[in-house]
Amino acid sequence: MLKALWHNCIHATDFSIYQEAIYDIAHLKDFNPFITMRDTKIFNDHFDPIIFLAAPFVALFNYQAESLIMFEFLWLIGIVLFFWMKSDLKTEQKLTGIFCIFLTKGLLSGLFFPIHPSTWAMFPCFTLTYSIYKNKKTGILLSVLALFAFKESFAFGTLILGIWYLIKRDYKFSSIIVFLSLASLVFSFKLRAIILGPTVSYGSNLLSSYIDNPVESFTSLIKEFPYKDFIKVLAPFVLPIGFYLKKSKQGLKDPVYGTLFFIAPLLAIFILKKSIHYQYGAQIVAPLLALILFAPIEKNVFATKKFPFFIALIFFLTGMGRMTKAFNLVFLDKSKTCEVSETKSKELIKIKEIIKHGEYKKIVATGSTIPTILIPGKEFYQLGVYSSRSYYYDLIIIQKRGGKIFPYNNDIHKQAANDCLKNSDLIMNTDFFFVAENPKGTCYEFADKR
Repeated sequence: MLKALWHNCIHATDFSIYQEAIYDIAHLKDFNPFITMRDTKIFNDHFDPIIFLAAPFVALFNYQAESLIMFEFLWLIGIVLFFWMKSDLKTEQKLTGIFCIFLTKGLLSGLFFPIHPSTWAMFPCFTLTYSIYKNKKTGILLSVLALFAFKESFAFGTLILGIWYLIKRDYKFSSIIVFLSLASLVFSFKLRAIILGPTVSYGSNLLSSYIDNPVESFTSLIKEFPYKDFIKVLAPFVLPIGFYLKKSKQGLKDPVYGTLFFIAPLLAIFILKKSIHYQYGAQIVAPLLALILFAPIEKNVFATKKFPFFIALIFFLTGMGRMTKAFNLVFLDKSKTCEVSETKSKELIKIKEIIKHGEYKKIVATGSTIPTILIPGKEFYQLGVYSSRSYYYDLIIIQKRGGKIFPYNNDIHKQAANDCLKNSDLIMNTDFFFVAENPKGTCYEFADKR
């Protein structure tokens, strides 16, 4: 991912939304900063205060975007270390388990779509399942409380987990988890708007079509559902969980169902969204990984003689697509969505220096330039996505080719740069980038036509 960043192969959505927020928090600008990249305050979008933990980390590394990618990978390292220290498996069996962790498609999808607190949540999801297995109630509560800081939707999963403890007739512990989950949901969906101001309503946006036109919406869901994506993400867990359940004699009271109950509402949301890629997959596969890795020895496929190689092979086959893309980018300088070029990388460094030393406050840019050039104390706007339109910008940066330039294409960007030549004060105009001061409206009116 570092090489992807250096060659602006990472899109500003969602990377620079959190990048801007974390930089502002670290800069002590505001504890709920307004994000020009998202056109709202960060905690009025999602409630994920775990980003406060990233703020001192990026400040330590002088606000370099690379530090955010390093911070995200620390959560994966945390999973590996936790598994190594807590597992009862033999050394060679642990190594097989670690091999599977690194080839888990859902984790790779999240890590290759940096940076997102929902992906970071892989660690508390992992520890939650371990604590359920071991019946460590303090660990369960700590994991539950931690998850509330990663995203508001995790409270739906913990609420259903509380219901599972009700089925187990552990009424006291069930009431504690249910109470905490309901309190989190009330805060996120009611009190947050009262305290912080209007919030982005993802839930109503998702459910409105299913409520207003249920037949049409569910028919569309069945027809357009990405079955192959879900199968690739979830397939490696079918055999190990089936092996476990075949040997289980506890019915719904078996700890495995505690994790499955927790996952169920989260998975339901992603089914309705028709997506399990990007940041969505990690929060599903992390507890499933813990489910098969920490299973009791007598129910653990990694402790058998026949199955470990076969399970590892399934993880390899489903995850190698992501790893192949990473290998091609890092070692072969190849990418289907982005051009790897030393010239382009050097020009990005030059643009960042121009911004750093210039008296520019409002900067508008296209494509994937922003993650590399964003620095604290400046306002960055991305054309065509979430940023609101302004009547004036100090600097415009148009990427003409070579990167992830959603929602437009190279031809539109090149035409925009040509239109802007006579309506701005030119600084740089190369094969890759157009940079100019004081752009007039014609420079970015293409974004209004989208």
